[in-house]
Amino acid sequence: MSAMGIFHHLTVLEYADRCGLYSNSMDRQYSIYRYSTRLVHDNKEGNSALELHMTRKDGTVDRVARVVFWDAYGDFFFETFGHQVPVKIAEELMIEAKETIKVR
Repeated sequence: MSAMGIFHHLTVLEYADRCGLYSNSMDRQYSIYRYSTRLVHDNKEGNSALELHMTRKDGTVDRVARVVFWDAYGDFFFETFGHQVPVKIAEELMIEAKETIKVR
């Protein structure tokens, strides 16, 4: 990638982060997996979510869970996507979601 390409890539990421489109916070090893989070907003559906991603040793990544704040309900919900999530990681995800997701 050229220097200009790298600059453009970083600029887009910085812009997206400043606009609250997404951010990465948790990034930790737990047992044999690496867990990271990503904040996403869906204005059309009326929710914001903190997604939990699990990276395996071979580099494959799966979205394994998320904490969603639904505007219509005014509350947080925890969802999993066919994977077991260690309680410690789930607790950290819930704490981070409540600190990160802006509730109106």
